[in-house]
Amino acid sequence: GVNNSTELDHRTITEEAIKREDYDMVIYVSNAKYFATTDEKNILIHLYRMVNKPILFVLNQLDQFKQKEDSITKMLDDYKEILLNIGFKNPIVIPISAKTAFLFKQDDSTLDEDELFEKELLTKKFQKDYYNLAAYTNYSDYTNLLGRTGIIALERLLMN
Repeated sequence: GVNNSTELDHRTITEEAIKREDYDMVIYVSNAKYFATTDEKNILIHLYRMVNKPILFVLNQLDQFKQKEDSITKMLDDYKEILLNIGFKNPIVIPISAKTAFLFKQDDSTLDEDELFEKELLTKKFQKDYYNLAAYTNYSDYTNLLGRTGIIALERLLMN
């Protein structure tokens, strides 16, 4: 990713794409477990200064959060605060679990044994209210398992 200081080419590629402006929107995906590193803050500042089009912020890997140790609400608030401090006005932040959404979208016959086991565990996990990621957005009406991953809210935003 662009926030990986050991892969400088990724950042250069991203900066060149931003300069070309041949896009309608930027979708910035951040790892929710490791957000707000110095490298990430620097790219967010760069996006703020250089992008004149809508930016949608996506926080991924929330399936890795532990109910007793992590607060999804606090993480979202902290992330929005960072964005506001940089200068973004009313940032839209969508929490998701892309891997879970991918597994939930697959027909079981296409998954291997490990994937089926993981899907079974994630099915149990996403039945808990804590992991209903859509409830942390304005799209809390997505209550089926796939909707709870946040992916439907993201897809709907992109379609509009």
